[in-house]
Amino acid sequence: MNPNTFEHWRSRRLSLLLAIGLECGKPSFLAEENPDWEGNYNVKYWNTDWQNIIYGNNDAYVKKIIDTGFDGVYLDIIDAFEYFE
Repeated sequence: MNPNTFEHWRSRRLSLLLAIGLECGKPSFLAEENPDWEGNYNVKYWNTDWQNIIYGNNDAYVKKIIDTGFDGVYLDIIDAFEYFE
């Protein structure tokens, strides 16, 4: 899982959130779209709204992974902080 990127194809819920958010104004956690990966957006991973989507509640992405029976997750692109430097 990549906690530093909004990937529109990963989750129907996230795709709907993006569609709704872009109609109402870009969600506060979204940065620019990655020009090399269409539909992937850098995210401000320190933003509370994004953290809630990823791990902050019982409907969060990590919770769903754990509930499926996995013991943990692999975190991809851990050097994403470099984008914001």
